[in-house]
Amino acid sequence: MTQLSDFLKYRERSPIIAAIDIEPSIGINEFLEEAKRYIAGIKVGLPYLLSKGVSEISEIINRYREDYFFIADIKLADIGFVGRLMIDLVKEMGFNAFISHGFIGLEGALEEIKRYADELGLFLFVVAAMSHPGAEEIFNKNFNSIMEASNKIGVLGFVAPATLPNYIRRVKEKVPGSIIISPGVGAQGASIGDAILAGATFEIIGRKITLSDDPLSTLDEIILVYRNKRVI
Repeated sequence: MTQLSDFLKYRERSPIIAAIDIEPSIGINEFLEEAKRYIAGIKVGLPYLLSKGVSEISEIINRYREDYFFIADIKLADIGFVGRLMIDLVKEMGFNAFISHGFIGLEGALEEIKRYADELGLFLFVVAAMSHPGAEEIFNKNFNSIMEASNKIGVLGFVAPATLPNYIRRVKEKVPGSIIISPGVGAQGASIGDAILAGATFEIIGRKITLSDDPLSTLDEIILVYRNKRVI
């Protein structure tokens, strides 16, 4: 079972979770082989999951399961029955954790998803707020309701935007011992290290790394920024 302590163990190495939505420029296997000293975890998005398929993703995770923790970014937003089917696939592929939306409500949905995740030893991250500008129009207005529902069932993992760090602070206030992963660093405009300074546990960085012609040199530069900001 993946516990809070497992994430904190990897946090000692790095505050970076790499978002893999497309194939890294140097290929996934070379990237994962060479990036071990830079990165704590890998968040695999639906585009990459669908393009590779269950079998190939399983092979990748099995090859590198001792080097990273793996999060399935499936953003569940359906009834509990469908959620369980998706969670079975997540477990089959070897992921440590997955992401679900919280706006679906508890009864027949999030409550069932959390219970099943616990049964299978998977860690649940709930999206507390999103990172794009349009999120403020509807989604992020429901932040308090999402957090209230999540608290009722003991959720300890949250996604909160690096582009809107006030939500990171608010999650930390409501659930002080939570693990917060923050997207929006780099391509979406959030500066490296600012989410960590606001209270996030990890920053999620995707296109800045995967679209780079030299991802490892880019990671060197990112680590230098973290050191200059004294967050590692």
